[in-house]
Amino acid sequence: MPLCCPSTEWGKYTRDGFNSRWLVAREAAIQNYPDVSFDFTVHDLKAKGISDLEGTLQEKQTISGHKSITQTARYDRKVQVVPVVGGPKNRTKQGD
Repeated sequence: MPLCCPSTEWGKYTRDGFNSRWLVAREAAIQNYPDVSFDFTVHDLKAKGISDLEGTLQEKQTISGHKSITQTARYDRKVQVVPVVGGPKNRTKQGD
């Protein structure tokens, strides 16, 4: 299976070059894992990575390489859970 992001020893990726590699890797994954949903984009993967990082928005900006904090904030999709007044402290899935 081809890698989506092989070594960059040949220089910087172009947008078209990266998109081409992404599509090839995605199609190979779909064929090899037909029961898995691949309904996501590279940006979804980036958002997941940024959201899962522990740390401040500024630390996430440094790691992600964004030029502005507002760019990083768009990708940081982690939502703080706010407890309901008088409600249960922990919610569990049914059957747990």
